[in-house]
Amino acid sequence: RRIMLRFRGKTMKIQHLRLINGDEVIGAVLGENDGNITVDHPLVVCAEHTEQGSYLALKKFLPYSKENIINFQKGHVISVTDLHDDIIKYYFLSLRYSKISEDSTLKSIQSLNDSFEQMLTSQPVNLLDKLHHIVPGTNTKQ
Repeated sequence: RRIMLRFRGKTMKIQHLRLINGDEVIGAVLGENDGNITVDHPLVVCAEHTEQGSYLALKKFLPYSKENIINFQKGHVISVTDLHDDIIKYYFLSLRYSKISEDSTLKSIQSLNDSFEQMLTSQPVNLLDKLHHIVPGTNTKQ
């Protein structure tokens, strides 16, 4: 028995992709076209090691992207396979967890941005003059 989902009029199948760089991705394959495989909410498979032991974690493939639908070039995909039902369940649970984690991370970054803005506005500096100290090769002195 394979789990097929319908979302916004599209049928999705949760599948496992292996990429040429060795990455393993699990996501809802929406279809193939123009040399691409379109995947909704791709999660990368990561081996995690702790003092309690090792386990597989599923993490957002592009953690800082606003996009949830990613096109993988077919030439970068070695294989696309079906998954065990328990892995599909783990995928959906990981998606829920990653949303909670992402919301928390974004709040932390917003707070950090606020702190940076406050610090920079309290001590005005000409950022272009200081940039070459921060980023090599950007000497703005003429």
